[in-house]
Amino acid sequence: MDQTLRYRRRDEPARPSPITGEVEARIIALACSEPPKGYARWTIRLLTRRVIELNILESVGRETIRTT
Repeated sequence: MDQTLRYRRRDEPARPSPITGEVEARIIALACSEPPKGYARWTIRLLTRRVIELNILESVGRETIRTT
């Protein structure tokens, strides 16, 4: 019974997170900065695009930015 319940449990995630401490700090700093002209505040989509434009990450999903 114990093996059945623990079959899918992993010690580590399947893929390491692309968000390191330095990347997280840069994303937070960007989110706290002035939003682009024409916007009142940063949105998740704007942050995602800007992170890719600034080469902070090569590619990233909106959910990763949201949880950061």
